[in-house]
Amino acid sequence: DQDQDWILAERELYREAAGLDADADRKGYFSGSAARGDIDGISGGDADELSRLGYPNSAAFSAMSDGEKAKVDRWFSARNLDTDINSLGASAAGGSGSASGGGGASVDYDALASSSSFSGESVKADNRFGVLYTAKPGEVDDLTEIKGVGGVIEGRLNDEGVYRFKQIANWDDNNVNEFGEHLEFPGRIEREEWIPQAKRLAAQEEERANAQEEPEPDLPSDDDYEGFDIKYPEEEIRVDNKLGVIFTGAAGCADDLTLISGVGKVLEKKLNEEGIYRFQQIADWNDYNVWSFNKLISFPGRIQRDEWVRQAEELAPDSRCLNPGAARVSKEDLDDIIGSEFAGEDVEVREPFGIVYKSAPAVQDNLQDIWGVGPVLEKKLHDFGVYRFKQIANWPDDAIDEFQQQLSFPDRIRRDDWVGQCEKFIRQ
Repeated sequence: DQDQDWILAERELYREAAGLDADADRKGYFSGSAARGDIDGISGGDADELSRLGYPNSAAFSAMSDGEKAKVDRWFSARNLDTDINSLGASAAGGSGSASGGGGASVDYDALASSSSFSGESVKADNRFGVLYTAKPGEVDDLTEIKGVGGVIEGRLNDEGVYRFKQIANWDDNNVNEFGEHLEFPGRIEREEWIPQAKRLAAQEEERANAQEEPEPDLPSDDDYEGFDIKYPEEEIRVDNKLGVIFTGAAGCADDLTLISGVGKVLEKKLNEEGIYRFQQIADWNDYNVWSFNKLISFPGRIQRDEWVRQAEELAPDSRCLNPGAARVSKEDLDDIIGSEFAGEDVEVREPFGIVYKSAPAVQDNLQDIWGVGPVLEKKLHDFGVYRFKQIANWPDDAIDEFQQQLSFPDRIRRDDWVGQCEKFIRQ
């Protein structure tokens, strides 16, 4: 019902606030078959803002008058959004096209399903979504290794029968458009280049399957690890001759190991289970440690090929664990964090407070578990819509500064490392 649709009403309110005329065709606020985000030179978040103003695709953008562009440009500038509206270019107006990272020519799904790529597997050909598994296969890929795919999106892909990189690698334009609409983010698959990523990752998985077993190096002695423990003062670690320095419990601070190219969420979880939480641990790996972890992930030679040790050496000096109390995320990350960690919850990004609940959630954490938070502070945090550890763990610097001011204790949140404490509670 167009007259009662809240999304359409939101767009009218945005246009009114920006000084734009009401759109006679309310349906024009939707992207329809034309992919939202097919405008060259704009980020995902800014594309969403442009869509809210009634320009959801290249066709709508191409039809903007100079006066409208000036008003939209002022709107973006007032909100500190990076995009220069006048510098944008649109792809062919009105067409869904195949943007960089999109699908290719039409695929014969029946032929693909019966090809050697899926030999002996329980799959079916689907005209909308390509080749799909009819049941969860014995071997699944970590789809979160595709940048732009979080745990929630991976779950929705799995629900449709998508478990392997090779499925996404073989999507055509039709599959991209269908999944874009089905997952409710038209244009994002092309923009984030899921298909080129999936092709690279599928090739790596094939390489893993054909990899030759590595010869076992000489086992290091205790002397080879001398002095390593001083890099982790007052932390619960031990030195293992086979695995190197490992934490004996959940680390007080953990690096985002997925910043190492080749490490996704599943591999990060495996590393954490073995006591690996820091870049510095990987940076200090010797040949035997590398061999041991290659066996752990069942992929001989992968760590050397992807140069985990070199990457970790470059990342370690900037580890957030060397600066306790600092923010772990930027405010530009918050929309993606809502999609991955707060899916389906009644939350919003409210500057400068970060992610807040619009109403009290059914599940609440005991914020008094945070060192430095008592009943009075917990109530104040609730008044601001803060009820969960994961909200505080995802405070950007602006939110930390604002809460320190609102709660009237300069630098206390950083000094007591509320962010780090909440991260540890979440891991536990």
